[in-house]
Amino acid sequence: MERLVFLLILCAAAFASIEENRGIEEEEELFEGDMKLTEDQMNELDARAAIYTGKWPGGEVPYELDSSISSQPGAVSAINAAIAEYAQKTCIRLRPKKAGETAYLSIFKGGG
Repeated sequence: MERLVFLLILCAAAFASIEENRGIEEEEELFEGDMKLTEDQMNELDARAAIYTGKWPGGEVPYELDSSISSQPGAVSAINAAIAEYAQKTCIRLRPKKAGETAYLSIFKGGG
């Protein structure tokens, strides 16, 4: 009896997989191998979506160094080097936060 139940579950799973993929052409581009996305969804996944959606206009991301780091010259130097390398390899530009800005990255010393 257990084998029969197992066999029925196995058959149901196999047929469900076939049914789910009906209507999807083999050559269609699937996100993560199994999801058919609309053009709008694909646009949201664009590597520069943060710029286009207005979250970080112009690709500029303000940041602030917490006092737990800003008082350590070696740490500040390492962070500045990392920011410069990030700017070379991406379209995102980190810049110091201006007074009054409320949306920014806070870089602080912590575990993890």
